[in-house]
Amino acid sequence: MYCHATYALEKARELKGLVRRVDALMEMKQQEVNRLEVAEQIVMGDIKQHINSLSDRIDQLRQLIADHINNDPSLRQQKELLLSIPGIGEKTVAVLLSYFSSIHRFSHAKKLAAFCGVTPRVCDSGSSINKYRRLSKVGASDLRKVLFFPPWSLLDLTHQYIYFSNDCSLLVNPKWLLSEQP
Repeated sequence: MYCHATYALEKARELKGLVRRVDALMEMKQQEVNRLEVAEQIVMGDIKQHINSLSDRIDQLRQLIADHINNDPSLRQQKELLLSIPGIGEKTVAVLLSYFSSIHRFSHAKKLAAFCGVTPRVCDSGSSINKYRRLSKVGASDLRKVLFFPPWSLLDLTHQYIYFSNDCSLLVNPKWLLSEQP
């Protein structure tokens, strides 16, 4: 019989394997889509058929991931918490859960950020201390990818909302253009 920690680690490993397989299949699909743009007419049908089979397999694996998460009470509870965060969706949740099933092993948030590879790179030589800091890119690239893009999508949605609300303000009050905005 497994202890709880061993069981949780095994579930996380299984989930990570499924998530990585979906990522690999998505890369293969994109390669085939790119290949389709320059392919000869005679092989286009075969490439389209391969794209369709890859899409079907990706959908099957995503369903398997969802079932894997929903069948485990601990993962299901963590999924619900993560989905309450704006900008986080099902795909991001699967990656986060595959890496953070045992988030308690990190004693500080700085250690967790370093593990994810989202800490700034240290530049302390000469005059470079005033330069723009970049990400260290040390750590799990899968995590960095899913942690980097949701804030950008949220920012984009926020800008779209601002433009929409400004357009609505113009419709309601055309003098808005003439007033100074802070």
